[in-house]
Amino acid sequence: MKINSKSKKLIIFGIGKGGQHGFKFFKKNYNIIAFCDNNSKMYGEYFFNIPVIGPYDIERYDFDEIAICSSYKNEIYEQLVSELGFSPNKINILDNDILIFGPGKPFLFYGLSFLIFLGLTSILALLIFNLFL
Repeated sequence: MKINSKSKKLIIFGIGKGGQHGFKFFKKNYNIIAFCDNNSKMYGEYFFNIPVIGPYDIERYDFDEIAICSSYKNEIYEQLVSELGFSPNKINILDNDILIFGPGKPFLFYGLSFLIFLGLTSILALLIFNLFL
C-alpha cells in the first residue's frame, strides 16, 4: 500500500525568504498546515493563505514534521529541541547554501557556494575544450 506523502502534515518555521523557498518546494508533496515564526507581530496573520503561529502554539497542532527554513536554523533547532521539547526526528533543517535530500526530506541547491562551483566548472570546461581545437 502506497502512502500519499501529501498526507504528511508540515509546519514551516520561518516566513522570510527561506520560508518562501520552502513553501514553493514543499507545497507539491506536503500538507502545509502552518508557518511558525518568532516575530510575534506576525501571529494571527496569513502567509500564502496559511496561518502564522508562534513556537509555543506548535504543540496544539497535529503535525508530522517541522521544516526549519531560516538563516537562524541553529538557534531555532535549539529552541525546538531544548526549550520546547520536540523530537529531533521530527525536525528538518534546510540550509541556505545546500539543501540535501534524505528519505522523504527535500533539499535544493541555491546557495552562493554552488553557483561559484558552477562558474568554475564552466571555465574549466571551456579551457579544456579550447586545448583540443
